[in-house]
Amino acid sequence: MSDQKDSGHKINVTSSVIEKSIEMASDFLSKLIMPTVEEFGLLMKESVTSWRIKKQVKILNNAREYCQKHNISPKAISLKVLVPLLENASLEEDELLQDKWSTLLGNMVDPDQNIENNVIPFILSQLSKNEFVQLEKEYHRINRDLDEFFSELQAIKAKYVNDYIPLDQERVDKIKIEELQQKIHETKYVNPVEFKPFEIANLIRCGLIRIIPVQSGYSKDIKYGSGLLSQVIVPQGVNVEIEYVADSYLFTDLGMLFFTVCNDKAVESK
Repeated sequence: MSDQKDSGHKINVTSSVIEKSIEMASDFLSKLIMPTVEEFGLLMKESVTSWRIKKQVKILNNAREYCQKHNISPKAISLKVLVPLLENASLEEDELLQDKWSTLLGNMVDPDQNIENNVIPFILSQLSKNEFVQLEKEYHRINRDLDEFFSELQAIKAKYVNDYIPLDQERVDKIKIEELQQKIHETKYVNPVEFKPFEIANLIRCGLIRIIPVQSGYSKDIKYGSGLLSQVIVPQGVNVEIEYVADSYLFTDLGMLFFTVCNDKAVESK
């Protein structure tokens, strides 16, 4: 299959547009690796006959533009990270995910973020478009909710710095703080409705989400006693039974980091 694509996608290396594109990609790549581009042999002009190389050129140039857009002075990164990243990126056919590869590379060479992890590119190579898009929606929803809840929490706590708080208000605020802390915990739950079961299994395999079993407990042995005013329930030899109800799914720290690295810094800062 690759031979057919190779033969049908010859690049005219005499074209000034192609030459310029390769030159810019080569210049950007030279900043990311210690050996020279010629020694590395990735973008030798005479061997640019493969459709995969075309995609690598595109992704490198998009990453270069991303760095220019955000005033990133790219740092050199390990070949252990860079080579698999470019190899896997060159297999991506979907344009949206191609853009994510470029963004990921741009963020990983940003010295201010200091993220160099060979697991993150591997995870991106393992996801389908639907898995990525739907989980990314959950990620953005979580960030919006977290921002809102943390703002409320900080506003409540800020009142206690200089102001006198009446006891009744303090009780109300403590209840509100507990509610917000619970919401912050619950915010990271992922709605599985947009995923097929095998997609959920893949997201768990990749470490982006984890299973939280939902269980309920009840007591079987209850003695009912009647009084003049009300009925009283008196446990007698309580035997608690635990039942499995369903599975819920929670974003992992790795999952949050993954989507942070795959998203434009401009979006993340909003």
